[in-house]
Amino acid sequence: LLSLELISLPSYMLTALGRGKSGVEASLKYFLFGSTVTAVMIFGWSLLYSATGTFDFTSSAFIDQLTQNAEPTAYLASALIIAGLLFKVSAVPFHLWAPDTYQAASAAIAAFFSTVPKLAGLAVLAKILLAFHLFGQSPVPFAAIVGVLSMASITLGNVGALRQKHAKRLMAYSSIAQAGFLLLALVPFDQSGLNALQFYSAVYLVMNFATFYVIGQFEHHQNVQTVEDFSGRAGASWALALVITTGLIALIGLPPTGGFMAKLFLFSSLWSSTSVSPTLRLVFLILGLLNTVVALFYYLKIPYYLFVKDRQDKPKSLSWELQGVLSVLLALALLVAFVLPGLLMGWINKTTFVL
Repeated sequence: LLSLELISLPSYMLTALGRGKSGVEASLKYFLFGSTVTAVMIFGWSLLYSATGTFDFTSSAFIDQLTQNAEPTAYLASALIIAGLLFKVSAVPFHLWAPDTYQAASAAIAAFFSTVPKLAGLAVLAKILLAFHLFGQSPVPFAAIVGVLSMASITLGNVGALRQKHAKRLMAYSSIAQAGFLLLALVPFDQSGLNALQFYSAVYLVMNFATFYVIGQFEHHQNVQTVEDFSGRAGASWALALVITTGLIALIGLPPTGGFMAKLFLFSSLWSSTSVSPTLRLVFLILGLLNTVVALFYYLKIPYYLFVKDRQDKPKSLSWELQGVLSVLLALALLVAFVLPGLLMGWINKTTFVL
């Protein structure tokens, strides 16, 4: 909890950094939401501590105390803690803060929001869910609940993104949908699911940073705010235009990018899972694939305007910086992750997800 708050507290201040009134408003909204959720999580942890006398939720003694003495308390406390972590992940139904915050923040800070707190919250959530599941003491169908929440996040994120015209707001809804896919990796509750989660997280970090970097460059140097503002700007920097296109294709989950392999591992682990019924597995798989198709319609808006739409005046060229070289390297990393996925998965297999 302390580590998560050490990530969140700077985020509240960064939102307002140099963005005027809109930044302050978004920062205040983010702070109020975050403070409330933190209080809810603290209350949940206090309930667990009062019932068990320990914060070591991975120990067998902790689980025994819950199942023997405080099942109703455990359910309430678990719900409160998981609700707080879903806020950190920006998953449905605790996602309302994301669009306004992303839009008001700079692209660099929005890239931070969409990755670091999300992945940190997801790691804690995975540890909690796996701790309850591995000891096999809880009758609560955690896998099915997580699956439903993931489908809700993916669907609402995609539907929300379809209606967006502002580039960073579109990416905010995209991050909600991506949170759903990350949650879906927790449904199998086995090693293959954890491997898929780590692979997806690593690829998501790369494709998100690459995409937000290019959005930030166009925003800073050419005052690009909306998707339509990208019209005919590929000529400003063909390299950056190709970088953002690669990043967006990876976010969809199409070849030849690491995003395709990430979703392939994710859906494969889900299909072989025994934690939910075959019917639920099939429903989750079909909805996940359908949402991937839906994502095509908003992720490809920016490349469409960049390369297909014309503009009357010639856009100013964007000067190259060190960060520009790094963004190209990120795009190349996405291509390598498609050609050589075993390289990353080999490193993941050598690691242990410590409870």
